[in-house]
Amino acid sequence: MDEGGEFLEWFGTTWQAAEAALYAGDAGPRFSTWSSIEPVTLFGASRSATGAGAVRDVFLALASSYSDMTSFAIELGAAEAHGDLAYTAHREIIAMSVGGHSGRYVLRVTQAYRREDDAWRVVHRHGDQERDADRILRRRDAPASTSTLATAGSEALNTAMDDRDEFLAWFETTWQAAEAALHAGDAGPRFSTWSSIEPVTLFGAWFSASGVDDVREVFRKLGESFSDTATSTVELLAAEVSGDLAYTAHREITAAAVDGRPRSYVLRVTQVYRREDGTWKVVHRHGDEELSSMR
Repeated sequence: MDEGGEFLEWFGTTWQAAEAALYAGDAGPRFSTWSSIEPVTLFGASRSATGAGAVRDVFLALASSYSDMTSFAIELGAAEAHGDLAYTAHREIIAMSVGGHSGRYVLRVTQAYRREDDAWRVVHRHGDQERDADRILRRRDAPASTSTLATAGSEALNTAMDDRDEFLAWFETTWQAAEAALHAGDAGPRFSTWSSIEPVTLFGAWFSASGVDDVREVFRKLGESFSDTATSTVELLAAEVSGDLAYTAHREITAAAVDGRPRSYVLRVTQVYRREDGTWKVVHRHGDEELSSMR
């Protein structure tokens, strides 16, 4: 079995079982699937944390509020494994009680994984509430609904390798210049930093999309809405590279006009990158606004 198939098997068994246990109120199995080697970061749907100890404290608090889990399913949108790094972009659909209140929840989730001593471990999670949850729940409730865990994303799993310093140099120059151009109203440079090879996915702060063409259409809309950038800075929290795969967990601090109205906001952003013909390209972005920055 190649490393992609090995990773996906672990994801569909060990990792999924640990998540089901957490939603039933037991954080222990999740601890065993997470790394204790820094950097370890969490952009959670309800809480964020940096550092393995702080992240574990969040998991204990979450488990104490969860109970009566009756169903847990995964819809895997994209996945890749290169060297000792992997990522997934997926949705989690859960029926459970939170703080004693029963409900059904749909989360958009991006995770990064590191292989440590031949065992996969989660090193970063970015989760937020799916804005179109009702549509997804209706689709899953339809008679023909089937889980995509066993099939989705498997064609995307492949292999290769590179250096962190080279990646960060690209991230701090080419990629950041493209983002600054987008916030000034020009989407062209962002197109050049994104892959045109599937899978390409977007869990955006305002729009989501799957597939190169749909993602590019979102970028065109964003470029048309942005202007008059006063501030566009990045606060990098974590970054790793293995093979031809890399990820970053960072914050983007922006002051710009959106549809002609001045706005200042901070986004929590997880991005995954693939090296193609010697050049880094973004293949997945997950962004949402920090609540304290919404104004």
